[in-house]
Amino acid sequence: MKVETKEFDIPVLCSENECERCQDKLTKALVEVKGISKTEVNDSTLSISFDPNILSIERLEKKTKEIGCTIAEKFTHETLELAGLDCPDCAMKMEKSINRLPGVLWATVNFTSSTLGIEFESEKISLDKVISLVKDLGYQVITDEKDAEISYWEKNKRLMATGVAGLFLLAGFITSFFAASAVVSDFLYAIAIVVGGYFIAKSGFISLRMKTLDMNFLVTIAALAAAFVGQWLEGALVLFLFSVGNTLESYSMERNRRELRSLIDQSPKEAIVMRSGHETRLSVAQIVIGDIAIVKPGEKMPVDGLIVQGSSSVNQAPITGESLPIEKNLGDNVYAGSINGNGSLEVKVTKFASDSTIAKVMTLIERAQEQKAPAQLFTERFGRIYTPTVVLAAALIAFISPLLFNIEFSRSLYIAAVLLVVSCPCALVISVPVAVVSALANAARHGVLIKGGVFLEAAGAVKAIAFDKTGTLTEGRPDVTDIVNCKRYTTDNVLTIASAIESRSEHPIAKAVHRAGIENEIMNLSVSDFEAFPGGGAKADVEGEIYYIGSHRFFEKMELPICDLDRAEGLEDEGKSVLFVGSKAEMVGLIAISDKLRTESVDAIRDLRGMGLKHIAMLTGDNQKTAKIIAGETGVDEYHYELLPEDKVEVVKAMQKDYKDVAMVGDGINDAPALATANIGIAMGAAGTDVALETADMALMADDITKLPYAINLSKRALSIVKQNIVFSMAIIVVLIVTTLFGQLSLSLGVIGHEGSALLVIANGMRLLRTIK
Repeated sequence: MKVETKEFDIPVLCSENECERCQDKLTKALVEVKGISKTEVNDSTLSISFDPNILSIERLEKKTKEIGCTIAEKFTHETLELAGLDCPDCAMKMEKSINRLPGVLWATVNFTSSTLGIEFESEKISLDKVISLVKDLGYQVITDEKDAEISYWEKNKRLMATGVAGLFLLAGFITSFFAASAVVSDFLYAIAIVVGGYFIAKSGFISLRMKTLDMNFLVTIAALAAAFVGQWLEGALVLFLFSVGNTLESYSMERNRRELRSLIDQSPKEAIVMRSGHETRLSVAQIVIGDIAIVKPGEKMPVDGLIVQGSSSVNQAPITGESLPIEKNLGDNVYAGSINGNGSLEVKVTKFASDSTIAKVMTLIERAQEQKAPAQLFTERFGRIYTPTVVLAAALIAFISPLLFNIEFSRSLYIAAVLLVVSCPCALVISVPVAVVSALANAARHGVLIKGGVFLEAAGAVKAIAFDKTGTLTEGRPDVTDIVNCKRYTTDNVLTIASAIESRSEHPIAKAVHRAGIENEIMNLSVSDFEAFPGGGAKADVEGEIYYIGSHRFFEKMELPICDLDRAEGLEDEGKSVLFVGSKAEMVGLIAISDKLRTESVDAIRDLRGMGLKHIAMLTGDNQKTAKIIAGETGVDEYHYELLPEDKVEVVKAMQKDYKDVAMVGDGINDAPALATANIGIAMGAAGTDVALETADMALMADDITKLPYAINLSKRALSIVKQNIVFSMAIIVVLIVTTLFGQLSLSLGVIGHEGSALLVIANGMRLLRTIK
């Protein structure tokens, strides 16, 4: 697939004094980001080459901020809702015109969702100029609720014009049986052409002025050509059938748009908040962190927060796709957009409305619609070459064939007009986006966030999957089972030191150790200078002394003293993970941890095999014995153990050599390099985890591995339907062109074939809105 990259030099500002170190960190961090083909930092300037269809400037800015750098904010991203967009060809025309504007980095118009996504240099072009161009092209940008309140006439003017044109067409047809002369019926047909063709011709000539040729222009020329050779009925019928076809397409697409709007508009606009001891109703935009929101039974959660009073069952389906409500009690997290059950709750706000999980999901859904699948890029490139070629061929048939083959000019002009109508690739253009957007909407409704057509296609093509063990195949809530003390230390000493270090870590095993410390009411020790060694362990200053915690391999690498190795090996034989605790001077003790296998993991892996996956692997930083036990229980094809993050990357690369299309499934936090290396990175349990939402190409919002077979199956179905639509669209074009060239197709039948094929691919694509089992 050809990749269209953009190259830019962007100033970089460092928040650290060590600018060279900061720039080195930036270069290494950007290597992990999909869509970047080249990156270099010199003299505080970032030179970058990337694919804007995969990577947005907004994502690039977030990535640089994560490591303490800031790139100059010279670009702006906007997503605009459009009104009046009534054909896929019109969407392509608008997109092409906007991309020509100086200062526009990237723009895409999605006919299926009726939106415009654009990134531009705010110093070179304003958003007002973009909106002005959209209006010049005959469409409207909805910037607020007032704009959305379109008058009945404005909303239905094309439909009403089509109805009036149909009446004149019918009157002309009836009159032709009774009138002595054809003048009366032809006059009625002419009125039908003017009324029915006004909006079509207006759009067509606007596109011509913008130096593009769309279906409106081609149909207008075809109708005028029919009238010119005396086929007034054909001319009127062409415009009427084309308008009816466009109306049916618009109504079909509106179902898709309603589905997307229902996903995006999940959270309430207002909430009841306690302020100064009184309940006050506020806009969610006015709510601040620390406020207490009152959520009554049956209401939607207005904010992300912690329950500080009350308990209830909460339906999180709008966020995670989970079918059953979850019991929520004091201290539990709740998410904006989820639905409260039968209890009254007081929720302490932990995030601003704009930063809530549902807000981030809504943004990512909008971005996903803007991204184009590889198949869509192919159809659009095909159309850019194909359409001008057909127009040239039609001109040659109309004006050259009478000279070469002794054909009447009226006949050659008519054939050329039919050719213009039937050869426009509208069905081909809409074939991919309607399937992709339908699949994305279905996935989001079931708690699976796919970040665009590129990753939907990648998931559908997957031949092999690599699973991280902890928190993916296992429950991710390990428990401390054994504590072994060395020499002069007690088991309480071991747990106290280990808990102090792990209190600074987010890893599931670290949380288990810290949780055990809290449950055993151990003494709180002061901790500073914490440093994690991904895939190995961690160290920290505890009460003035440096202590380490990690695997046997980590202790050997750091050349730290070891005791009770036989006991450690015995615990590993039981399938437990063993952490060593100690200092440079002596070892303190061992902590054994056990993480249960998810009961659904075996079924999920079996279902994935049933979909034709050739290879399933398990990757873990854990010891060999524990890895072997889990691998045997799940039935994976192979397992790799004692892996550091960079080792997981190498395993994924090796799998890509053997199987080409590889998915990596992890938590989206500790597996970022491997997720970035895989053809598609999938994060589990991403709800409420900002890093996972940002890192992964596909996010399973619920901590539910059974969503993975569903997502892969949906992606494979989508890829199959995309291929069906493309083959069908191109086959219909070939059939219509051949019958036209042999003089066997009339204008009206040509329009029926053209519009009918578009409606069929839309209907086929929208099958993906149904529940996939």
